[in-house]
Amino acid sequence: MVHRIGNEISSGVSLGTVQLPPNGEPIILLNDSQTTGGYTKLGRIPDFEISRIVQSKTFSKIKFKKTDIYQSSEVMKSMDSEFNSIKFSDYFLSIHKIKDSFVSVQISENGSIIAISNEQLININKE
Repeated sequence: MVHRIGNEISSGVSLGTVQLPPNGEPIILLNDSQTTGGYTKLGRIPDFEISRIVQSKTFSKIKFKKTDIYQSSEVMKSMDSEFNSIKFSDYFLSIHKIKDSFVSVQISENGSIIAISNEQLININKE
């Protein structure tokens, strides 16, 4: 049985807002969503979880876990710290000319190819 919930007065929504329309199937708003909405809002997906959500298969089951802004902020700080610890000097760039085209290849310290770009140079600047 679907529990019917009435709509709210239209109000602002943002990336990650979880709405519950009358049919009871939650909607997660992403980059292409409207700016206001009138469905009941259940909460918001933290920014750092959006990439996982968008990579889910269509009709995948998603389990929600309640968190607060402090916990979310701590996870985000930890992720930022981990990202900022990356040493760009551990990566190098090589440029090859193949049939009159320049191809740049970015390679990591362990030999993995990170990015390939045709006709444009990828610059990595150490700050």
